[in-house]
Amino acid sequence: MIFSLLQYLKRAVTIPRLLAVALAASAGTLLATATFTPANQPNGWIAQTEVSDFDLSSNAETVYETDYELANYSGNLYAYPVFADGRVDKSAERWGGAADNITAQNYDTGRIIFTMKSDGTRIPFRWASLAAAQQTAIGSSTTGPKILDYVRGDRSNENPSGAKFRARISALGDIIHSRPYYVGGTTLSTVYVGANDGMLHAIDAQTGNERYAYVPSMLIPSLPGLAPVSPTAYTHTWFVDASPNSAVATISGVSKRILVGGLGAGGKGLYALDISADTTTVPASETSAAGKILWEITNTTINNVTSASYAKLGYTYGIPVIASVNSSTTTAVIVGNGYMNVSSGTAVLYVIDAGTGALVRAIDTASGSVASPNGLSSPTAIDTNGDGKVDYVYAGDIDGNLWKFDLTSTSAASWTATKLHATSPAQAITGAPAVSSHPNGGYMIAFGTGRTFTAGDLTDTSVFYAYGIRDAAPGGATTLLTQTLTAATYTYGAGSVRVRTATTTAPDWAVHKGWKVALPAGERIVGDGVYIANGRFYFSSNNPTVNTTAVPGGENWLHELDYLTGGSRTTPFLDLNGDLLVNDTDRLTNASGVAITGSAGVAVAKLLGAGISSQPVLVQLSALNTTLFNSNPDIIFPPASAERGVYGGHFDVDIYYPTCTTKRGVTTCSGFQKQQHFHQYDDKFDVVGVDMLNASSTTLNLVNAIASTSTAFKVLVMNQFLNPALSLDVGGAGHVSVKTYGVLASQTNAATLLASLPTYTRSNIHTLEYKMPVDTFTPKNWWGTGGDVRNGLIPVNPGCVNGMSSTNLDPTPGRQGERHDGALTVQIIKDTTPASVLELNVAGKPEYGWRVKQDANWANYVLAEYTTYWHHPSNGCYTTANTSWTQAAASETGTGGTATTPAAGSDDPKGGSFTATSAVATVATTTSGNVTTTVTTYVDNTKTTVTRTVNADGTITTYTVNPDGTTSSYTTANPAGTIRSGGDEKRLQAQTGRISWHEMFTP
Repeated sequence: MIFSLLQYLKRAVTIPRLLAVALAASAGTLLATATFTPANQPNGWIAQTEVSDFDLSSNAETVYETDYELANYSGNLYAYPVFADGRVDKSAERWGGAADNITAQNYDTGRIIFTMKSDGTRIPFRWASLAAAQQTAIGSSTTGPKILDYVRGDRSNENPSGAKFRARISALGDIIHSRPYYVGGTTLSTVYVGANDGMLHAIDAQTGNERYAYVPSMLIPSLPGLAPVSPTAYTHTWFVDASPNSAVATISGVSKRILVGGLGAGGKGLYALDISADTTTVPASETSAAGKILWEITNTTINNVTSASYAKLGYTYGIPVIASVNSSTTTAVIVGNGYMNVSSGTAVLYVIDAGTGALVRAIDTASGSVASPNGLSSPTAIDTNGDGKVDYVYAGDIDGNLWKFDLTSTSAASWTATKLHATSPAQAITGAPAVSSHPNGGYMIAFGTGRTFTAGDLTDTSVFYAYGIRDAAPGGATTLLTQTLTAATYTYGAGSVRVRTATTTAPDWAVHKGWKVALPAGERIVGDGVYIANGRFYFSSNNPTVNTTAVPGGENWLHELDYLTGGSRTTPFLDLNGDLLVNDTDRLTNASGVAITGSAGVAVAKLLGAGISSQPVLVQLSALNTTLFNSNPDIIFPPASAERGVYGGHFDVDIYYPTCTTKRGVTTCSGFQKQQHFHQYDDKFDVVGVDMLNASSTTLNLVNAIASTSTAFKVLVMNQFLNPALSLDVGGAGHVSVKTYGVLASQTNAATLLASLPTYTRSNIHTLEYKMPVDTFTPKNWWGTGGDVRNGLIPVNPGCVNGMSSTNLDPTPGRQGERHDGALTVQIIKDTTPASVLELNVAGKPEYGWRVKQDANWANYVLAEYTTYWHHPSNGCYTTANTSWTQAAASETGTGGTATTPAAGSDDPKGGSFTATSAVATVATTTSGNVTTTVTTYVDNTKTTVTRTVNADGTITTYTVNPDGTTSSYTTANPAGTIRSGGDEKRLQAQTGRISWHEMFTP
């Protein structure tokens, strides 16, 4: 996510003031001059993730990510730990998903929900409180109250339990295009997000419980669609489907934190809430909570009072900018009029009084007509003189025009609109453009084109473009420089990732007004949040016309183009191999494996994966910055009621150890072999992993292999590269991805590796388990950077995995000698095992892990092994001879094994992506002067303390005390920056990960 100055301001950290800029973004795209029906739009893209702080160096931040299930359009909000190196641990949720929490809250007594009456009165969302006209819009006196309670979360009338209304997975609706907004406080922290259940939800950021919910009153007539009397009549539609924005605003001379948002395809409306008290107080009642409503606007009303001020308001897809303007001391809301304006069909920029909703000025571009409606997308506002007030606003429209609005005058009547550029071919611009300084004066405005607003768009193979347009170009500069993308492959370890290179033609600014880059046919730029940082234009693109078994739902790509040229640079700037460095190891190589010099060896884009994706969000790491994404396969998974455990298949588990007998006090062991094969483990027990100390099947417990509680051992792992979705918890330290567990997938020296491995006994190891997300079998880029599309757990035949004995250790070796035919393998070895008997599982490739050498002495050191794998119905082996094996196997059909009662008191992992497993108890942040301290307390009462000190020279020193007493310290914001990592230690180039006003802004 993008590093945010606002996040530092929240924590009283001072950073030198730079040129201020605001970003905003919109949802969706639309071809020029084309109408569409918002209710029928495909999903197309999803909202970005949110993070508690866009500087991750504390190692204690949280990512808030939305989700939905296409089969039933249920939704969820998750909170995941994110580490200082940018890793998001989806196996260790802060809480188990907001959906379950909201569903558990009593719909009548356990939730606070409010709305507005037809006369503008703020009221509880209760049948008796509604105006008569609102009641009529919902239903009769018999069905209306039941529908309203259904919306509140009452599930007693759902089909089939009540045989009346549509059955839901939870009381929380799907969340697709609304990005969460996090507001932290010294007492309370809240995440705000809109959902397609008719509400904006305010979620407790620490617990996942709903604090309150708000129903915009203009949506009340649409609510019966959520609960059709005939359950089969339900058709998914949109409600609060746009992203909210929040900022501190000056209203009548008083500073207040407000939250402003639209409805997306849900309707032609805007709303504003006063959330000032949310950092310290939970509403006592629905009546008091209703007082948070500042105003509501539709194309016919303000606060439900008839008004013609916003007659040209369309469907409000855009995210508003909240900022001061030159005409007033009161904060304003700046927003595009949106799409399908039937009053004039023109594109309009609205400037609104933030406190009252009154119109300050509507700046009509006069572009568009009722017959061929245009509409203005999300704006980007900049402050050019540093006085904290908006001077210029840039925004695109759905006819493909880029507009500049001049707001420098103190008289709103004098504000003007100028067309900067018209795309050719004319294609919709719906995301807010990215803005940065041009070294020769003026600004570079970067944006993209494309759409996914109709079913036909999903098969549209038109060529769409990325653009960079210079504002203040010389009069003779009228042409666009064209750069060309070329497909290539970057090889990393045993895998590869598809990338793109770009030409490097230099612009002549006396001739060129900007640049233009064609994307592959069908690929388009959709969704919120393109941006310029580090001198590059960052954006993701989606191609829904690519749809194969390995790539369901299309391809998604991350691009980082030179913001001035649209092309490449001569040195790498994408960390392709995931080593947290940007250097020549990230260059493409020729057929001989030699790095290609110059721009030809530099990738400007990489494949992200399948499904649909969000725009990137930039986060600051301790050494460099990186991008995070939200993604969704946008395919229908088997319903939860039909399949237990992991979706789309099942995994098997094996345990291996010697057979030992004791006679007259002498124990003799022989025949290291498979002792237990458990078929369909996840389906039978409805779990997503195995606790090797206390499994659902006692035959898998480690005590069977190691009887004594005092026997000392170490833990090896192998085949990580082939099983990247899984995570491990060894020794109670918390779940860590197998890709990064210890140094088992990166260390190349056996002695160093062995010295780094802790020694355990059964009495002190406490935890030994692995688990996986429920979509582990879905083909996607589980590795992320440097990876490729594959299943998260290897699909393989059990016979290829477990045909072992003491004399035939691996009768079916894998393609490169992988143990157990590529199955994820946990090997328990004696603590006295010497480094001389260890070897890489695959020579030269540490990403495949380590093992005891497979020779005659092997059994002298190995105490036990566990294997797990997807028992795929194709029964293929991962061997050199089997050319039909695929790393992206299709899902199985069927419900899996018969439900089996687990062993009493067993503790297998139950939740995957859906259940809280975090060991974090509380997180507390305090600020004193220039020092900010964050204390993370864990359930065992150990603590991590992170102290950040802002030094006199503007640098920031971070000092960490870990639970074990070890410490670390480093200084960032170093004026010299860093060349080694390619990061932005000065934080001069970073922009906000949130849509907000006072942001730093330079190339």
